[in-house]
Amino acid sequence: MEWSITADDLANRDATGVEGLIVRMEQELRGAGPPIEGFRFLNSPKEMLEFSREIETEVLGSPTVADLYVGFQNVDKLQGESRRYRELKQAGVRLATYGAGSLPETLTDLKDTWTLLGENNHALENQWFLVSSSPSPIAFIGWEVSPRSVFGTGRLSAPGKEFKGFVTDDRRIVHAVIAHLQSVRAGTASASEPPHAGRIMAITSIDDSPEYAVLRSRAADLAEEGGGEVVLFELSAASYLVSPYPEENRRKWIRVLGEREMFIFGRASLAQQLETLRSRGVGAGVILPTTHGFRHLAEWVERENISMILLPASMTNPTLIDRLRGYSLSALLEHTGRPVMLVEPDGTMHRARIPQIAEVAA
Repeated sequence: MEWSITADDLANRDATGVEGLIVRMEQELRGAGPPIEGFRFLNSPKEMLEFSREIETEVLGSPTVADLYVGFQNVDKLQGESRRYRELKQAGVRLATYGAGSLPETLTDLKDTWTLLGENNHALENQWFLVSSSPSPIAFIGWEVSPRSVFGTGRLSAPGKEFKGFVTDDRRIVHAVIAHLQSVRAGTASASEPPHAGRIMAITSIDDSPEYAVLRSRAADLAEEGGGEVVLFELSAASYLVSPYPEENRRKWIRVLGEREMFIFGRASLAQQLETLRSRGVGAGVILPTTHGFRHLAEWVERENISMILLPASMTNPTLIDRLRGYSLSALLEHTGRPVMLVEPDGTMHRARIPQIAEVAA
C-alpha cells in the first residue's frame, strides 16, 4: 500500500486526492476478504480533535500495554502538546511521534520518541494522526488539504485550514498503517541524530533562474543540516556537437570541478553559484555532462556516490524535445535507487515516485 496521495488519487472526483487514497486503501487491504469495517469519514477539525482526545484517554487507561503513534506535522505542535505526551510516556505508553523540525532542548526527554521528517504534504507520516493497536485497535488520520502556505502551521481554526480524514477500528488498516510508520521510523534518524546528508546533487543551468536558485538553496539547507556537500549538475553543458571540456587532456577534466575550472571554461555564472554555496559554509562542485538524458545523470550519481537528487518540480512535465533527449523523470527513477526530490517554486519538497508522474517514459 502506497501511503501517499498519488496522481491517480488526484484524478478521483475529490480534487484533494484523499477520497481516492481511501478507495485505493479499501481495495488493496480488503483483497478477497470482507468489507472494511468500523469506518467513518471526518471533515470537521473539531470532531477530529475530539477523536484524538478519546484515543489519548483510551491508551492512558491501560498505559503498560498501550502503544500510540502520533503525527504532529512539526515540532511546534509537539511543543504545544508536550505536557500531555510527557504524561503518556511517563505512564508507560510505548510512544512514537513524527514531524518536521529538530527538537529544542526543552523537549530532550521526548527525543527517543521523535522521528524527524522531511517536508511532504502528500505522505501519511506528515499528517495529523493517532494510531494504536492496544488496548483497542484504532486509527485516526486527518489529512491536511490546506493551501501550501498554511500547511502544518497555526491553529486548527486559523483561516484557510482544511482537513479531510477518517477513523476506523478495522485491524487491517490499523496494522498496515503501523507497519508503514515503523518502516518510516526505521529508515529515519531521530532529530537528535540527524542523518549525514552525504553528497546532494542539484540540477542547475548556466542561464540561472529563480527556480534553480530556490533548488540550490534547499540543497544547501539539507547539506548544512546533515554535514554534507552539494554537487551541481549543469544541464546546459550537454551537447551532441560540442564538448564542454578543452580538447587538450580532456579526460582529466571529467570529474567534479571547482570555481577555478569554471572560470577557465568561461562559465563565470557557475563559479558564482559555487561561491554562493560556499558562503553558507557548504562544500560544492560542478559536473559538466557530455551527454543528454537522465540516464547519463544516473551514471554520474553512481560514480560520485550521490545520496540524493534534487530536481525542479517543473521537470515532471517535460516537453516533447526534452523527452526525446532522455529527460523523462520516470527514466531517471528506473535507473537510480537514490531518492529523487522534487522542489516546488516555494521551496516545498516531496519525493518523486513513478505512480505520481503523468508522462511518457523515455
